[in-house]
Amino acid sequence: MDDILKHTDLIFKILVSLLTLAGILYKVVKFLGSKIADEYNHFISDREKIDVIFKEITPNHGGSIKDQINDLKRTSFEQMKLTQLMFQQQRWLLEDNDDCIFETDETGLFTWVNKRFVQLCDREVSFFMGKGWKNVIHEYERDDVYSEWQSCVSDGREFEKIVNLVDSTGNIMKAKMTARRTSFGNYNGRIKLL
Repeated sequence: MDDILKHTDLIFKILVSLLTLAGILYKVVKFLGSKIADEYNHFISDREKIDVIFKEITPNHGGSIKDQINDLKRTSFEQMKLTQLMFQQQRWLLEDNDDCIFETDETGLFTWVNKRFVQLCDREVSFFMGKGWKNVIHEYERDDVYSEWQSCVSDGREFEKIVNLVDSTGNIMKAKMTARRTSFGNYNGRIKLL
């Protein structure tokens, strides 16, 4: 009987140990199961996000980001064409203006002059381009005027100066030369006889 009690006690201790181990294993499996479920949910969530992104970058007749980007491109292109047309119309209006009108690039080099400027100085358009314009300023003030012009361009300031223009025959004309920097960085200017 003592042997049975000893074996029963041993069996009972083994059973308690097995139950404890089973409880621990249950908790481990439950924990691992929840982690696997979380990863699966993240995977599903990431997959859904990928599907949403794919849907947004695929044109669908107006509702996707891609469609909106295409609309923005189309609108920008139309605005650019309209701006070019307005620029051409502005040039056309300035071409026959009574004042001498000029435009420069960002560095202050002349890129355009109107007919009046060409007629007043009795020169070809190409004569004025780049730095050629300074050659219609009287030689005794040419270097000072050009130096001040360069200073204004490098500082982004407006330019305003009374100058003496010289035409191709040597005739001297007093004029006021003004120029303003545009939002594009170039200069628009005017020379008005005094």
